[in-house]
Amino acid sequence: MIVYLVDYENVHTEGLAGASRLQPDDSVYIFYSAGCKTIPIEQMVQITASGCHVQAFPLIKVAKNAADFCLVTLMGSLISEGYTDFAILSKDKGFEAARDFVMAGRTGHNNIKVVIAKSFEAAFDLHCGVGKQRTKIKHVCNVGNVSLPGTTPLAFLLEEALKASPLKVMFNKIYELACQLMPIKENQQRYMLCLKTFGQQQGQDVYRTLKPILAGAARL
Repeated sequence: MIVYLVDYENVHTEGLAGASRLQPDDSVYIFYSAGCKTIPIEQMVQITASGCHVQAFPLIKVAKNAADFCLVTLMGSLISEGYTDFAILSKDKGFEAARDFVMAGRTGHNNIKVVIAKSFEAAFDLHCGVGKQRTKIKHVCNVGNVSLPGTTPLAFLLEEALKASPLKVMFNKIYELACQLMPIKENQQRYMLCLKTFGQQQGQDVYRTLKPILAGAARL
């Protein structure tokens, strides 16, 4: 299990290379600001398809090194909860001070491992060794971008919408469809694809669920 702390403003989409190697017991925390809040759908699907825990944190206050301070604060909190393996995705060498402090046992917790890398792929190689393999996750998606709004990415918006719906048992299939629908602008075309995928009755229910989510993503 690895906890990935992503300084997204610093690494951008290049930092998400290797996301297909994430595992269900990994955790991904993405720190971003209003000026950098879109992730290509392909990479977002790779992250969520792994089954790992993923959470996005918009910066509450924009200031110099704001994301760095927030990231290190969260790492300290997670260390106190018993997490031991961390990967900071950033090109910022300032994180080396935090890494050395933690790995020296200065927090009162021993056996903590922290690596700093420019991408998921590089972080895994540092943690587990170059050449080691992890199972690649299959994913299906179209090109485009998914926004990281002030609350959650597409997967979490959909999860919230399906919470009290009988459709929630088909979350994965509906999510894959949502990724396919994102680049499509015509509602009629989206509607017909929902019917083709789920049939007449369920297709209408799925379309009614996805329509406001897709409309909101388009405005971001």
